Amino acid sequence: MGKKIAIIGGGVSGLACAQRLAAESESSIDSIVVFDTGNRTCGGRISSRMDKQSGYEFDHAAQYFSVKDNKTEFAEYCREATKRGELYAIDDLSRYGILMREEDKQQHYVFRRFEDELVRYASKDGFRAFIKHLEESVLDVASDRKNRIERPQWVGSMQKTNSNTWLLANTQDRSRKNYRELGEYDFVVIAHNGKCAFNLMKTAVNNNAEKKNESPKILSALKASFGIKTREALYKKRELVLSSIWSANVAIGNLDEDTMQKLDAFDGAHVIENESLAYIGNNTLKKKKKDEMNSIREITLLSTPVYGKRNKCPQEAIPAAFADKVQLDLVTELGRTLGIAPNVLSNNVVFSKMQLWGAANGLTVANNEYLFDANASVGVCGDWLTTDDQSPSVETAMRSGWRLAEALLHESTENHLQVNWKPVQNASALGLTVPGADLPDPPPEEADDAKNAAGKKTSRNTQQRRKRARKPPVTATTTMFARASIRV
Repeated sequence: MGKKIAIIGGGVSGLACAQRLAAESESSIDSIVVFDTGNRTCGGRISSRMDKQSGYEFDHAAQYFSVKDNKTEFAEYCREATKRGELYAIDDLSRYGILMREEDKQQHYVFRRFEDELVRYASKDGFRAFIKHLEESVLDVASDRKNRIERPQWVGSMQKTNSNTWLLANTQDRSRKNYRELGEYDFVVIAHNGKCAFNLMKTAVNNNAEKKNESPKILSALKASFGIKTREALYKKRELVLSSIWSANVAIGNLDEDTMQKLDAFDGAHVIENESLAYIGNNTLKKKKKDEMNSIREITLLSTPVYGKRNKCPQEAIPAAFADKVQLDLVTELGRTLGIAPNVLSNNVVFSKMQLWGAANGLTVANNEYLFDANASVGVCGDWLTTDDQSPSVETAMRSGWRLAEALLHESTENHLQVNWKPVQNASALGLTVPGADLPDPPPEEADDAKNAAGKKTSRNTQQRRKRARKPPVTATTTMFARASIRV
């Protein structure tokens, strides 16, 4: 009897893991079930949005991805995906590059095309065909297999049974009316990150009286924090650090020829040294729709993590006034960056959709390509599971999923749990590695706020301890030292 595998997360990494398991397993695996929360499709951050009424399309997360070494398995997969029509190689790299401030002109940005030799891939359909092929690779197998993808489906609990299998459920609270069991599995793959993954792993306890966690090392590795930090602080972190960004998707119409030329100067550009705007994507041009859209342009604006931190709100229920503010901020910054007269763009937005990616960019990596606990029958894959010479990307996500699948297929009895956290070298916007766009430290006031908060907390704690000990209150010198030595 083969194993029953559950994969929690239908992004690139989870689907890549499922694909490899389905392709290469024979009798060792009985079934593969992928659970994903997507309403319309899987894909995670390599997904797109289409407004059915207007037909406007936006790649609201990953814009394109690059191949650093043409001899790798990932490079070959991308070439085959291109033959299937899922991707296209960006031949004209003059259409992609960076926007940087012209020397001695703080308000004026100039476009510089990429001059490197990296192969970059984009998609005309928002990567839908790319994701669909991964899904079908899991589902289109022999009729006696029981592979399936369940979505939208939240998994909120995993607990060991008396038969040493994992019982999955939508919630840990069995008294809730909506409690639903999702089946028993021999091995569970966690293919997502952040607080949700950590909270799920916290439920992974045995059925003994002590209720101990089945894999303390994986639980520890899934611990995550959010925010922006200096590189010095990131080197001292021993966990995944995630930052938030906004994705503003706007259709802008009624444009004169001069404004159109400025918007059409590139398909995609990374904005350097800008505290609000990190990336400008012209979906109309990238998707080869210029003739179809006439004077309307479908634009995606990705914010910086600094802007994301300063403008946080509930991402599942964004207040209308908050969405309006983000739209105005980023569209105004778009106009300023391209040298377009004030209000020309913001007054001509004919469609908009704002999205806050709460766990967008990983700022640290684990320096390990996957986690595998043979004793607990749990594994983890994701783009953040990569070596410290790589930034999280589509490539690292797929490679992580593939490597975990291979450990499962080989029925390894050795654990693979070592993590060695390091800061990413480059994270311009949603997994895009950009030459010349190394991850900058946040502005001084952001770092100062964090240190001041830490210093105040430390000072209060120190004063309380000293008061209990009936010693003199903490001195100014001591306070300054505490503030300088605490990193958050």
